[in-house]
Amino acid sequence: MKVITRIEKVYYYYPNLVTVVGVNCGEKENFMSAVWNTGLSFDPPLFGVAIAPSRYSCLLYTSPSPRD
Repeated sequence: MKVITRIEKVYYYYPNLVTVVGVNCGEKENFMSAVWNTGLSFDPPLFGVAIAPSRYSCLLYTSPSPRD
């Protein structure tokens, strides 16, 4: 096991890019900033973000879509 002795080594793993995530469910919309994100794939293009279950965006994302 390697021990990190210098604190700046930790920052290599800390995300830097702040993204804006938008969620739409019927008439309801919400936008939030997300710092914990990463590129997942180039083909197909996928981008992953971490959203806490307590956030309103997560509630909208996991709720069933209203039927037209």
